[in-house]
Amino acid sequence: MDNKDEKKNMDDLKLVYKASSIAAAERKYQMKFFDAIANLGGIAEIVFFFVAGGATEDDADVFMQKKGITEAMVVIMEAISESGFLGEVKIDMEELRQEMKEATKQAASQITGEASKN
Repeated sequence: MDNKDEKKNMDDLKLVYKASSIAAAERKYQMKFFDAIANLGGIAEIVFFFVAGGATEDDADVFMQKKGITEAMVVIMEAISESGFLGEVKIDMEELRQEMKEATKQAASQITGEASKN
């Protein structure tokens, strides 16, 4: 994959969740959909959701390298919501994006704070 293809994949990436693709990802990764939602902060769960949404593991790699883990989690939650798998639950995506950015900043500051203590 050349840089142009990587850029195209990242910008055009659209996750679409269907019961059949979720079931296939559950079998492949030995992970349950709602357990993965509860543990979305893990890399394995992010990759699971990319694959369950019709993307590839390579798409997940490129996306996270280019846009970061926080944006990956936001894109996943937005796509899950749009696909109807959360039922009546509506997510304010801007609020979610801000909360995740803040949580990421706090985690990074804890890591750098811990590293500077050592």
